Amino acid sequence: MVATSPLHRVIALLQGTGASAIADVGIADLLASELDAPVRSAEEQAELCRERAELMRQLLETRLAGGVGYPVANMLIASRHLVGLRHDLRRWRDLAGSARYYREHPAIALRIARAGKTVIGDGECPA
Repeated sequence: MVATSPLHRVIALLQGTGASAIADVGIADLLASELDAPVRSAEEQAELCRERAELMRQLLETRLAGGVGYPVANMLIASRHLVGLRHDLRRWRDLAGSARYYREHPAIALRIARAGKTVIGDGECPA
């Protein structure tokens, strides 16, 4: 079983999950005025992830450049954290972009939200 982060679970709820889900149905169902907070929050979280990833990169670079041995296990753990931060950064940016798009295109958001409510079992939308 693949572990998912809390971020992954929240975004999955907002953007849709599973084969029968329509992407972004949770976001599209919000009013344009309700999308300001998710846009702002996701952008802030993306920036925090970017800053943390950069700090982690600098710390690793400094440690390795110092000529002091660094245990391989620690390097692997740090590398995994860096990869996780980069992944979270992309997810936050995607969430902010989706929320911003639906805020700026309420007619499209309405169509997506309606389609998401009429999805049938195999993931197909009725014509």
